[in-house]
Amino acid sequence: PVTVALYGLYQYQMYENTKNKIFLNSSIICGKWLLKKGEKINNALLWKHPYPNRFLKMEPGWICGLTQALGGALFLYLKRHSEVFEGSDTLAVEPLFHPVREGGVANSIGDYHFLEEYPSNPPSATLNGFLYMLLVLHEFAENGHKKSKDAFTFYAENLKKHLHLYDTGYWSLYDLWKVKRLASREYHFLHIGLLERLYEITGDSIFHQYKNKWERYWRSSKCRLLWFISKIKEKTYIHRAKR
Repeated sequence: PVTVALYGLYQYQMYENTKNKIFLNSSIICGKWLLKKGEKINNALLWKHPYPNRFLKMEPGWICGLTQALGGALFLYLKRHSEVFEGSDTLAVEPLFHPVREGGVANSIGDYHFLEEYPSNPPSATLNGFLYMLLVLHEFAENGHKKSKDAFTFYAENLKKHLHLYDTGYWSLYDLWKVKRLASREYHFLHIGLLERLYEITGDSIFHQYKNKWERYWRSSKCRLLWFISKIKEKTYIHRAKR
């Protein structure tokens, strides 16, 4: 589902850029597929994964916060063009407002409150997924959704206070799970871009400071070498732990 949502959003962006309805129709096809595959439970539209996440020890039936957010964003745009998607946008993002213990994706580590891409136990707090969900909440807020506006303010403030948890002094972390995995080169670069977008939205200098700091890590040959060595150690540890 997350791949379909991403592709649908890409096609919609292409439509916005070109006004070519081929892209809009492609985006609508993705949206209808997501509607068909979603499961309505109470006031939410859920995409449940029928397979386990063995690394995070999640049983089949888990939901992905990123999928819920991106699917909701796609419906938010498509309902402007088709009544089929009316109301599905808010149903898709509903899990973002409920804790993991109640079937949602809101979680915490101490006083750090965040949204889970993977609602695992113990919490994983995957950074890129959280950042994307914040951007989706902001998009909903811009379209008059008060619950999203309040949630964006709350979680952006939480991230601001705890962003240091993802900083190793030479690279960014992918998540805060018990292994605390380093971000890949691609995800580190993605973190930089997403923080820049958060800074543009909020004007909060802390996001800009970390964006600049992580850019310096990216450009530093010493930091890249430390990342490479540490990543090998991390992979070795994970491999041995699986035995």
